Amino acid sequence: MKEEKLQTEINQIQFYNCEEIEMGDVLHYLITGQLLGKCRWKTAIKAYVSMVVRIACSRSYKIESNGTPKTIFLFSNSYRGREDHKRAFLAAAELVDKDYATMVCDKRRLRLCGLKYFICLIRWNRQLKSVVPQFDKRIAFVSAIFQAYMDYEEMMEACKNFGWEIGNLVVHCDVMPVDCFFVQKFNHIGKTTVTLQHGTYIREKDEWPMKKSKSRYFFAESQYAEECAKDCGYCGRVITVGSPHHIGLDVNKKLELKRIKIIGVFLDGEGTKSQVIQDNIKMIQIVQEYSKKNSKNILLKYHPSNHKRYYEKYIDTKVTTVCPAEMMADEVGNMADLAIMSKSTVFLTMLKLWKPVLIYRSKDENLKFYLKDEISFSDIHTFEKKIQRMSTEEYKQKINQCRDYYLAPGCIEENYKMAFRKIGIIN
Repeated sequence: MKEEKLQTEINQIQFYNCEEIEMGDVLHYLITGQLLGKCRWKTAIKAYVSMVVRIACSRSYKIESNGTPKTIFLFSNSYRGREDHKRAFLAAAELVDKDYATMVCDKRRLRLCGLKYFICLIRWNRQLKSVVPQFDKRIAFVSAIFQAYMDYEEMMEACKNFGWEIGNLVVHCDVMPVDCFFVQKFNHIGKTTVTLQHGTYIREKDEWPMKKSKSRYFFAESQYAEECAKDCGYCGRVITVGSPHHIGLDVNKKLELKRIKIIGVFLDGEGTKSQVIQDNIKMIQIVQEYSKKNSKNILLKYHPSNHKRYYEKYIDTKVTTVCPAEMMADEVGNMADLAIMSKSTVFLTMLKLWKPVLIYRSKDENLKFYLKDEISFSDIHTFEKKIQRMSTEEYKQKINQCRDYYLAPGCIEENYKMAFRKIGIIN
């Protein structure tokens, strides 16, 4: 593939002041088009303006310390705007209790010291020109590199100013551009690096977050995730602790199969994938058809990456209420008697809450979900049949099996503390 070839070629370039970084891996999601818009010239102009702004406004993080930091918890600009991820990540950081610092993307603050790095932009652009002749795409790549570079410089300046000797780095997802850059820098100087599992990875669809994870430790959410990491060839050490999104979650003691009055529907994040949009629409239509026939109400929860304009004309407000953006998935789940989703990580949250669940999958989908046939549907007919079977002991057994496979055993808070202790982050 052209994308893989380009990524390999960029990896082979020793970028000025970043000679140890495989920059193609840093740029993976831009190279594959998942972070790069369709209108390339518009993207290039935005990227250029963004670079200029970052030169002047080169401080974009809130850095806070607890004790004498030996560990940095980085919630980077790669996740700017994702409050749900930030809450989960900081919940994991707080379990360390002392001697750590958090570095969280925040409002940009005016500071002109970034001008001295202007030479980097010129050199990187020149180095990329041989493999990326298109100016628009090249500027977008240089902008992403510059973001990661400036973020790292901001951390290094904080360490110097406060006299911190940092030996450990924990990131939210080490294949995102900024996080990947940081992890490679820390690995190069022999420091401990950890990445959390921020979402469920489907091994047949998106193995990249595990296959190309560069952290020395991968904190996995389940047995399923551990198997995925092994299958795709992750080279570090996997420690199964559970999803950071479940830290502090108030859960039931057992599965409660109530009379269904309210159905929670959780849309999947679409990114640039049109098939996900079609699946979301079909899922809405099936559940609405059932609800209208059976006098049920629907709570619809958008994913933060959804574009509402794709779905608004399909929503029947007589049966469906759209949840406010600030409402969390577990809040919606606790209000519903049944949770419906497709490939969303919300599936794990609903299992954790002991909430009855059913999964939508398109008829031609061939993903190796454990027990998918027993708890999935693809049309109104199978949906009605699955709901009828939900009151049976067989269904309860299937949910128990799913929980054992998709959730980490034990107390999740203690799992994290034990893992941090094992690798030396907690004494």
